[in-house]
Order: sequence, then C-alpha cells, then structure tokens
Amino acid sequence: MEVRQLDSAGRVEKTGLSGYPVGIYFGHKLAIEKDKTRVHIFSSLKFSDYCPEPARRIRRGIDYEDNLIIQSPLKEQSTLSRGVGVGANTAHVKELPGPWRRLEFTLTANAIEVGYGGDTEEDRALREAVRHRDEGVLLNKRIAKLQDMLNKPPFDEIAGHVTLPQWSSRRSFGLYVNGTSVEARNVVIIPLNPRKE
Repeated sequence: MEVRQLDSAGRVEKTGLSGYPVGIYFGHKLAIEKDKTRVHIFSSLKFSDYCPEPARRIRRGIDYEDNLIIQSPLKEQSTLSRGVGVGANTAHVKELPGPWRRLEFTLTANAIEVGYGGDTEEDRALREAVRHRDEGVLLNKRIAKLQDMLNKPPFDEIAGHVTLPQWSSRRSFGLYVNGTSVEARNVVIIPLNPRKE
C-alpha cells in the first residue's frame, strides 16, 4: 500500500507538538470484557512528515510498533496507549503534502515481516529488526510483554483483569490516521500459500 500525509492538525496548534502520524495497522484484535473495558492490540507502520520545529531536529522516520489501546468506562481519560517498537530514518520533508511512501507487511502464523518498499540500508535494517524480534515463539513473547504492561501502572487500575489473546495472522488491517489527513493508493493483497502458514 502507498500512503502519503496531506495535512496535520499540528499546523494549527500552538503547543508545538510533533506531527500526528499516519500509516497502516495490522494484526488488530479487540478484547471486550464484561465491565465494557475494550482493549485493542495491533501492530503498525507509521510516520509523520510534519515537523513543527525543524530547528529541534526531531527524528522523522518509519516506525514499527506493537500497540496497546485501552478504552475504559471507569475513567474520564478512557484511552491509554503504549507502543514498543523500532524505526528507520527517512529524508526530511519541507512541506505537506508529503511524498508517497510504500508500506509493506507480511503476516504468517509464525512471523511478522515489514518494510517500506525499498532496498536501502534503512529499509533492510527495519526489516531485520522486526524479523529478529518476531520469528516463531517470539510472537507470543511479544504478546506476553504487552500482557505484562496491563499489570503495571498506568494500565493495572482499569485493565489488570484483561487477558490478551494469543497471536493469529488472520486479523484485520487498515489505515492508521491520527489528527491528520491522508491519501492511499495501490492497495495490493496477496494470499500466502496455505502450506506456508
């Protein structure tokens, strides 16, 4: 899939926040508890080409993250999020809309592989970092790390009772958009050989 950032809410804010990210999410799973607590887990490849303060040299890049979002009816601030991941730098963008960026992911029963459409040193480094973390049994260790987060502040008060599901490659994917506008094109879905899953 190719994605580009058209605009960012950061352009009209006075807080100097770094750009809101866009990209793709995949491997999404929603757990709903009896008390209506909703826990989303998913992985993402995302970026922001908007930098409000170039002088601060904020890193721009493609980031892979494992995401945990909790929505609880018990708290006024109902949405919490925590990401753990790795990234790769990209060239600085002077203005929006940004360039088209090709984001790729492959899901199997035993692995996650990602990339952003090139054979550059940065792209290969990102691919290797994610592949190294997620081969085989490491996938469920990754879920276990997210589960451990639920048992510690700030999550434990509202979601310490939630048990996260084990990894499955047959989950939803889509556009990741946060405080920005985005354009997408060339969405290609290639089924894997059943024998390789």
